[in-house]
Amino acid sequence: MTQDVWLESHPYLRPVADFHAQVAMAAASIPCGSSQIPNWDNYRGDYQAGIPLLRSAHAAIDFEPAEAILVSLVESMASKLLPEKLALECRASGAQLRSELNAPRRAVTWLLVEEAFIPAHPGLLRYLGWTALARFLCPLGNAFDTWREDELLSHLRYAARNGPVSWDRSRPIAPPFLRLLRHALAIPANWVPVLRKHGRSWAFRPGDRGRELSSHRVLPVVRGLSQNL
Repeated sequence: MTQDVWLESHPYLRPVADFHAQVAMAAASIPCGSSQIPNWDNYRGDYQAGIPLLRSAHAAIDFEPAEAILVSLVESMASKLLPEKLALECRASGAQLRSELNAPRRAVTWLLVEEAFIPAHPGLLRYLGWTALARFLCPLGNAFDTWREDELLSHLRYAARNGPVSWDRSRPIAPPFLRLLRHALAIPANWVPVLRKHGRSWAFRPGDRGRELSSHRVLPVVRGLSQNL
């Protein structure tokens, strides 16, 4: 179903769709420098500990360009023909970002970690702010997806190559995120050798009877992983 068809049956959403289109067009017209790609080796420990990239102190992302994009976007929207309430909120938000000390930096930090900052209009600033951040972070997101896939596949290749665990062989320690992946995909532990326990495994489906499956069976699953896992 296309947006136009949806709006025909939900006409009360037309003003929201029009505003969204104006914001998207304004954001696309703002020059955006490339976000700095962090050293992934520095971030690996936080990644395995479950700390999001944008909240990692070791990623050292410079958000100053995002601050400029946010100010430009808010001021661009303040200059457009909008419903009166939205126009007033955009002008008030723009004035706040220009007048208060370090307001752009504090606003971006508020978006990321809910730091103490009182926006004139929180809902509007959150929407415009994340639109600006999405534009700034797009190259970083693509680089992160590539690194994450490589990181994941390297551990899964190790798991498949390591082979089954026997009583006379020490069992390697599984990386914490691999355990989470196994649960997220409902993959039984005996499909991943580094997660396999001694003895018979539980049955994954009728007919399995708890028998161990060959470690190479995990690899076809990897090809179907979503890019945004």
